[in-house]
Amino acid sequence: MFLKIKLHPKSKKQKIEKIGDNKYEVWVKSKAEQNLANNEMLDILSDSLKIERKKIRFYSGHHRPSKMVEVMK
Repeated sequence: MFLKIKLHPKSKKQKIEKIGDNKYEVWVKSKAEQNLANNEMLDILSDSLKIERKKIRFYSGHHRPSKMVEVMK
């Protein structure tokens, strides 16, 4: 399953919001440096979906705010 994610780094709060069937917006406190925001996003996503973090991997957009991740079951 693929998910489209819009990431908002350097936010005041951590938050995840489902926008569509496979679309999410994620707000993280970390800066978009040294992969900090991506790691925090993966933690929030795995908690929200109740799956292990190692089952989520980047498909595209590793260096952009709009990302696509693959969730393996």
